[in-house]
Amino acid sequence: MWFSKIATAYFFVLAFVFGQLNPTRAQGIFLSRGESNFGVEAGLSHGEHATTLIGSFGYSLKGVFDFGLSVGRTQFSDLFDDRNLDLNAVSLSPSLTIHLGKPNEESPLGFLVFGGYERDFFSGDALGNRSMHANVFPSGAGFYTLQEITNQLRLIPVIVVSYVHSIFEFNDSGLSQNETENNVVAGLNLNFGIKDQPGNIFVLSPGIALIDVGSNDVKMAFSISLAYVLKEKQK
Repeated sequence: MWFSKIATAYFFVLAFVFGQLNPTRAQGIFLSRGESNFGVEAGLSHGEHATTLIGSFGYSLKGVFDFGLSVGRTQFSDLFDDRNLDLNAVSLSPSLTIHLGKPNEESPLGFLVFGGYERDFFSGDALGNRSMHANVFPSGAGFYTLQEITNQLRLIPVIVVSYVHSIFEFNDSGLSQNETENNVVAGLNLNFGIKDQPGNIFVLSPGIALIDVGSNDVKMAFSISLAYVLKEKQK
């Protein structure tokens, strides 16, 4: 049924989004322990039958605890054969990333864990008088390394593995239906950071994700985002 088609398409986008650690959700990768920063970001991800625009705000406390909040809008396409029905979703997603270890002279790798929650609200002609929303629970871990290309330019590759548990709730005249899916996602982000004179960082972050790792139907998708990480003024 069409509800299952929507769920499948959106699971793809959700798995991809949470298979990546965008710069504002993990800006501690740019910081030494004890430094704090703010960050803002805009990004784009594309999955099967759906495209998502994302805006994010984040704060890193002492370079160890990264708090993030993202707002996204997803537009669906080609879900209903030849019928020109509109369907989109708006999402709100808080997240927390914890840096358990940072690259140093003894070890070139940093290690982090992360988790979050996302609430999604659907609207459009395709729903009619029906309602639908989703609850998403992502968690995962990753590692990264720091490559200094010049005094101002850094490359920080981040590899993550995520588990994404998603629940759709659909209501039609008081009758409810749920659809659940679990995804394992492996992602790679290449974070190119350029530091200016005050110490702020402009970040270009292309990413790639393998979705449903371990299944017979592994999918691939791509993302791109721009972020600006502002150094917190010392008191």
